[in-house]
Amino acid sequence: MENSLQLSTILFCFVLLANASEFGGLEPDGCKEARCGNDGPTIQFPFWLKDQQPEHCGFPGFELSCAEDDRTMLELPHLGKFYVDSISYTWQLIDLYDPDGCNDPRLVPNLTSSPFAFYGYLSNYTFFNCSTYQDSSWADVMRIRCLSTHHYQIVAIRSYEEASYAPQSCWKMYDSKINPFWNYDGRDQILLRWNSPNCTICYADGNKCIRAKGNTGTSETLCLPNISKQKRGPRAKLIGSLLGSFLLVLVFIGLYYIFRSNRLEKESQVKIEKFLQDYRALKPTRYTYSDIKRITNQFKDKLGQGVENTSQVYFPEWIYNQLDHGEDPGIQLEEERHAKIAKKLAIVGLWCIQWYPVNRPSMKIVVQMLEGEGDDLKIPPNPFESTHSTNQSLIAPGRRSHITLSVISESE
Repeated sequence: MENSLQLSTILFCFVLLANASEFGGLEPDGCKEARCGNDGPTIQFPFWLKDQQPEHCGFPGFELSCAEDDRTMLELPHLGKFYVDSISYTWQLIDLYDPDGCNDPRLVPNLTSSPFAFYGYLSNYTFFNCSTYQDSSWADVMRIRCLSTHHYQIVAIRSYEEASYAPQSCWKMYDSKINPFWNYDGRDQILLRWNSPNCTICYADGNKCIRAKGNTGTSETLCLPNISKQKRGPRAKLIGSLLGSFLLVLVFIGLYYIFRSNRLEKESQVKIEKFLQDYRALKPTRYTYSDIKRITNQFKDKLGQGVENTSQVYFPEWIYNQLDHGEDPGIQLEEERHAKIAKKLAIVGLWCIQWYPVNRPSMKIVVQMLEGEGDDLKIPPNPFESTHSTNQSLIAPGRRSHITLSVISESE
């Protein structure tokens, strides 16, 4: 049963690993999508998230990090860190904003050391300081909130517009080239794009774009099926059903094995307790150190030649000679029933130390001997190689002696 359970477990693990990719459990390059916090943009190739993804998951210059408040950050060379609002992988656009909440449009960022460029183009704008400016319906008027105060507003219009269209109560400050997407969608944000590596078609088709092995900084990429987003086909569903059924069967086998083991253990404990209770009278006698000193006359006499003043002889052989001559073993016990038990134990012990293993009784027969009355037990052949043995009824090897035993029912 135990071997079957182990085999089933190994087979289950093998099938699960062999088909793990069917269920999106394993990515081909070991790179999973990541994000900072629950609301941050999805981070995947060519970007990679520091401390959460290995460097090979992204492309040089596309390293992102998580701020303490779980906002996504991109560090541009010579410009510092910017928060990332969103990323479009199909259009290859990234939307940034300054951590301090203000991007001065006059300071056009130098992006030559990064893989990014401005989305769109730079245009000439004229800046005005307006003391009483209110929001105008003129679409080309761009309010620069982070440069404005409670006392005046800073606005900008395209330089090619006629000055007559400038807001009232405003005076011209200066002309400057800025990116119109600096104030994209009414927010002081910077919209950047990247051209390399190009994965627009790959992501538009719902696939996974990864960095090719051996890449040395070029735009070489690979487009692979996105296993984690693919719909499960008939084969995957079939494998899922088989794995589910197999796992269910494995659980039932494990539960049955645990139940059976507990039951067998309890039955074994009951048998041991019943055996100890039935043979409590036959348990070995334990002597203290003072008892041993008293029996051996302060260790002056050896056991077997002091208590009964017998000659120096091997004690089991002496017992056999006593029984073989029909004499009492000479073991002094207070009660007669204890003497009978001692004689029975001596006979059983002599059977168990027979020279030829084939002459030794089985445990079942030994138990029957011990449970019987003992009057019908036969004296075994002499188990000792001795020239003075008077018993000539040795049993030849390979033949078992016939022992007359009383039949004891299990109910007793």
